[in-house]
Order: sequence, then structure tokens, then C-alpha cells
Amino acid sequence: MELNELLSLFDHHPGVLRLREQLSARRPRVRLEGLRGSSAAMVLGAAAQTSSDFFLVVGDDEEEAAYFYNDLRQLLGEHTVLFLPSSYRRAVKYGHRDTAGEILRTDVLSRLSGRAAGAEAGEALFVVTFPAALAERVAPRVSLSARSLSLKVGESHDVIELTHRLEELGFRRKDYVYEPGEYALRGSILDIFSYASEYPYRIDFFGDDVESVHSFEVQTQLSRSAVESAQIVPNVEGDASSTDYFPQQPVVVAHDLQFVCDCVQQIFDEGFADQALAEQAATSEMELSEVYARFAASRLLVNGKELQSHLTRGMYWQWSKATDQTKDAGGEIVPTVVFHTQPQPLFHKQFEQVLASFRSLIADGQRIYVLADSEKQQERLRDILGELAQAEGGAPGASLFTPVHLTLHEGFADAAAAFYTDHQIASISTIYVPTTRAMPRCRSRSKRFVSLSRATMWCMSITGWGSLSDSCASRAATGPCRKLSRSNIRTTMRFSCRSTRSTKSRSTRGRKARRPGFRISALARGNASRSARRKNSKTLRAI
Repeated sequence: MELNELLSLFDHHPGVLRLREQLSARRPRVRLEGLRGSSAAMVLGAAAQTSSDFFLVVGDDEEEAAYFYNDLRQLLGEHTVLFLPSSYRRAVKYGHRDTAGEILRTDVLSRLSGRAAGAEAGEALFVVTFPAALAERVAPRVSLSARSLSLKVGESHDVIELTHRLEELGFRRKDYVYEPGEYALRGSILDIFSYASEYPYRIDFFGDDVESVHSFEVQTQLSRSAVESAQIVPNVEGDASSTDYFPQQPVVVAHDLQFVCDCVQQIFDEGFADQALAEQAATSEMELSEVYARFAASRLLVNGKELQSHLTRGMYWQWSKATDQTKDAGGEIVPTVVFHTQPQPLFHKQFEQVLASFRSLIADGQRIYVLADSEKQQERLRDILGELAQAEGGAPGASLFTPVHLTLHEGFADAAAAFYTDHQIASISTIYVPTTRAMPRCRSRSKRFVSLSRATMWCMSITGWGSLSDSCASRAATGPCRKLSRSNIRTTMRFSCRSTRSTKSRSTRGRKARRPGFRISALARGNASRSARRKNSKTLRAI
């Protein structure tokens, strides 16, 4: 059974039917209560099956938005769900640009500029984002369409005029193309890295005629595949708000819209830090005064009041896990749709508890669906439960649940069915990271922490989460991290140290390291002083 087939189970759900009624009546405010786990994505996906509206889902932060985006994408597909990220790697005030975020952001705005193919086909369109992404100003919608270039095979273009046009759009000429916003001209070959493409384009001219267009790898500079056309989109920096790309009356879905606007206002008030502006002046030819003028908050950021005026024009669906709220802050009675869902219990790999829970649900007349990305994982769970059931003289494991291909972030149970995820049953932490690919794909990366002992926690607290997580991420490719003991903790610390060291550049690899992971590696190898080794040995014995 496929995951998107579960949406049909909610077609006649009372809560979903009422949501569709509120959507048809264009109620300006609706409250959704009792949505736990990934039930919110399931309910929204089911409610939008008969709609062609534009849904803007705003998470409280980037992590929540990424999880929600992945759930919707698994349920509805890639073409009707988009993720609008921030173009900054960390907080906006530090001013550190993220190339992957810029590409994904430009691609989403470019698709919205053409008013989204999904909406034109009569399907609902979802855009998932978070406050930091809404706080950035972008190029006006009309300007982005007018400044975009399209180069097709067989067309004629003067190469010199084309390079001048690229310079006007803000592209920089380089010997080789490595980042978005760069182009290179070598004889009759023109390489361009568009802001809306994961891979740069290589256009081969025969005179003024476009003979071929290929995408190519940045690292190897070798061609990947031939394409019919190349869409060249410049940087989206401008003086408009990203809400200008949305329809006049979107359906805004958020926990608390006022909280979102307050977060945007806080980002606007903080602006860009002096250290970030000094770094920009040091890495560019601009004077410090020019940098301050260019990076003024009023020029690059949106304030909370402006955002609120745009988002309150349409419908607002406030969804909550709680079920005890009936009025908003002003005392106004709001139409409320209540769902009676429960989160998936924590089993901690206690399969006896899993079997008991499944039997209890079946006795209550509920059907159980187990969601997993891997077929082998389903078979493994079925075999384990089957052996336990046969040992107790019960039904075999195959009759306990229905396997579902693809999974969600968190499982939940409704009155008629329970939807459990395999990674929660096995206590596996799964991190979903939105990545570039034209684009709305989400890469899943699982970090498995199996049987964490006290020695492991001690190592984690000293080396830092990054060092240990890098170590576990490397081992997750071949299998779960093994249980650490006193005999192999030193080996693990050395492994963590090497993992940390490999991320450093060659120019800094020979310098004296001051990170905790390197100090622990020195203690593990016995290169530290005698007193330090004695102190470390006492700590290990205490564990």
C-alpha cells in the first residue's frame, strides 16, 4: 500500500468534511484542534483534495517547517508542495549567505511567478516556510519575469550582447563557473550558473546559433545531460515582499500568526550585526559606509506589520495540538474543528509492548498501518512480532498490521485507525534536510543511536554534539552505531577526532587545534601529560 492511498481513508472523516465546508464558505478564521503527530499534514492533504486554493503553511522555525514539508511531499508529491527557505545559513543578522538556500528560494519564487503549474491544473498548491524566510525582501514579481532569460536550442543570440545582458542582471564573469551568479566564456562555449538551477548550464554556439545546451557538474566541469532550453534567473534581491508572489487570498496555516509576525519584527529590529557588515566590507571593494547603506534593514528585510497586513487578507487556519481553546485573544468565537488524535507511544524497541499495543488497538476495532521507507524493515518487524505472537499462542504477525510504503515524521492514532512509523518503533532519530534539485525534494538522513551507554553520553558531553553526530552519521551508512563500552571509548573518541579534523581546510590542518575533540584524542592516544592521563583514567573508572 502506498502512503498517498491513506488520504482516501479521510475522505469521509467528519473533521475533514467540515474543513471542506469552511473552505467553500471562505470563513476568514478557523481553528483546528487536537492534531498530534503528523496528523496535521494528513488532514490538510485530505481537505485540499477537492480544492484548487493556495495554502501557505508557516512553521514556528525551520526544523518544524522542514518536517511538515516532508510529510506533505510524501503524501501529495513534489509538484504541488514547495519549500521556501531562507537565503542565510545561520540567523539573518550574521549575513552568511547559503548557496543552496538561494537556489531553492529563487526556484520557488520563479515557479510562483508563473503562478504554479499545480494551480493552473486545478490542484491545490502548498508552500511551506518559516518566519526567517518571510523576513527577506525579494525582487518584484514583474521584475523577476522580465529579467529572466530563456535560451533554447536552435535560437540565435549574439554572444557579446548576451554577456552584456548577463552583466546587467548581476552575473559575474569568471574563468570557471562554481557558484550561482557566475558565467564563463571560452570561445564558442558559454557557461552560466542560474540562481534557479541546481546545476550550471553549458551553451555551445555555432556562430550565433545555439547548437546544444547541457547541464554539467561543478566539481568535474563535465557535462551531465542534454536539455532543450536553459532558464536563466538572476538573484531575487529587491524591495518587494515574498507575499507579493502569493495570491490575494491565500489560506494561511500556522500555530500562531501573531507569533510569526513578532518573529519577523524581531529580525527586522536586529538588522545585520556590525561584525557581519565589517566582514562584507573586508571581502568586497565597497567602503564601510556603502556596506551599511546596502545592508540596511529597511532595504533587505520586511517588518512584522507589513507582513501581517499581507497575510491577514485571506483565510487563517490556526492549528493546535490542544483541544481546550474556543476563543481567540479578543474573545471572538471562532469556528472550531476538533480532531481526536493521539501521538504514537514510545516503545524504545520493547517489541513486547509493541505487540501488546497492537492487540489492544485491534480489540478496540482499530486498523493498524505501519509506515516505513524500506520493505525489509516491514518484513523484519513482521517477523519479530510473529515470533512473539506464536510464542504466546496468538495470531501471526502478518495479520497484525498493514504495511505502507513511505513514512511520515511522527505517527498518530485516530478513532478508526492507527498510523505508526517504523523509526519511532525502533527509536531512530530521522532528520529531514531540504536540498536543492529543481527543486522541491527533501533528503532524509537517519542518525541511529543504538543502546547509548553512560560512557557514550560522557563522550558526547565532552566532544560536543557535532563531533559525535558526525561519527554516527558516517557509521549510519553501513549500520547503526555500536554500543560503546570502557574498552572502546578511546577508539570512538579518536574516530570522532578524525571526523572533526577532516572537515578542516588544508591551510588550518597543521595548526594547533583548540577544539575539545582534539584534546580528547590526545588524551586517548596518551600524548598528554601524566597528570592529564591520570585525571582522564579516574573519569573513565567513575563511569
